[in-house]
Amino acid sequence: MVQDATPHKGGLIVKFDAISDRTAAEQWGQRYLLVPMDELTPPDDNELFMHDLLGMAVREKNGAPIGEVTGLYELPQGLTLEVRTAKGDVLVPYRLTIVVEVDLDTRTVIVDAESGLFE
Repeated sequence: MVQDATPHKGGLIVKFDAISDRTAAEQWGQRYLLVPMDELTPPDDNELFMHDLLGMAVREKNGAPIGEVTGLYELPQGLTLEVRTAKGDVLVPYRLTIVVEVDLDTRTVIVDAESGLFE
């Protein structure tokens, strides 16, 4: 059971009742905590869960199909989408200048193909 949680450097320091000392806690460092979906607070209107992006269709602003999101990478520079296209996989930085819109209802990511990433 979680006893305490404190924000720290973009993450959390979490104290569990089953982990009694620092040595035991260090074995659990840099890991993800998995939580059942029904226990999560829903994202705000301008937010989404990263895993929702997987499998989404990727289209140009004019609607032309580009490919599908097949992977996600959390890099020091930020989130990067792996998009499978007819020409091969392309890594797409998740930036407002490139990812113009994400529509959860239609499961579509709209990108600015003029960025040159898909040539």
